[in-house]
Amino acid sequence: MSSSTSSEPTTPARRGAWPYPGNTPIVRDRDGHGDVWLKLEGLEPGGQVTDRFVEDAIQAALHRHAPTRSDTLVVRGATPFALSVAQWGVTAGFTVWVYHHDVAHARRLRPLLTELGARVKHVALDTTLDAAIGADLAGSAVEVDPSRVTDTPGRALGAELLRQLSASPRAVILSPEAAPLAAGLRTRIDAPVVVVDSVDGHEPDLHRVRASLGRQGILVGPSGAAVVARARNTVVGGPVVAVLPDGGHRHLGWWPDPP
Repeated sequence: MSSSTSSEPTTPARRGAWPYPGNTPIVRDRDGHGDVWLKLEGLEPGGQVTDRFVEDAIQAALHRHAPTRSDTLVVRGATPFALSVAQWGVTAGFTVWVYHHDVAHARRLRPLLTELGARVKHVALDTTLDAAIGADLAGSAVEVDPSRVTDTPGRALGAELLRQLSASPRAVILSPEAAPLAAGLRTRIDAPVVVVDSVDGHEPDLHRVRASLGRQGILVGPSGAAVVARARNTVVGGPVVAVLPDGGHRHLGWWPDPP
């Protein structure tokens, strides 16, 4: 019997080593001055909020790349999203490349990316990323872009919040790395969804927030502290949800104590 070649894109197979994301706990912020709730995304399978939409992003990239098949994924930047792609992609049998030019991120995340099985390459300038990827991979890799996520993961998060809270959220605060969830979340929750700006981890207010969360047994990094600070300053007369992007453990030794 002759074999035929399908034009469908390669679909990663789920394996037992990679659980489904979501259903993380939500707890009340007991040091705040309002009705603030903390969504603990550090308890996702890979330890960060980007786990919620990594599968969606990979599937979308594969479909854009069809009908050409590829077993290589490439990500720009040594970021939490790159960690999720490395964990999910390597588990599913893909080769994962991470190209970056941000030395600060690389120092903290490159060892983790390498440990997860990703191949990491530093490029001197952001403007040379395209040339480096093209020269090394010659169009054979599928680029996974977090900005191309569908509404599905954000809608799932919205449904989860509605199940967990006794009242519908009056606002949801996201960190920059969780921004791909915002559009879908807005279709599910009739409330403002705010993405905080880029975070300066040396701000004194963020150190105070980190200390107050530590008294509750919650460890956060700069983005998590920024999300909670914004939630505590949001007065809307109802539940405000701060989506903590990770558990903060990856920032130990990298986020200095205040002077």
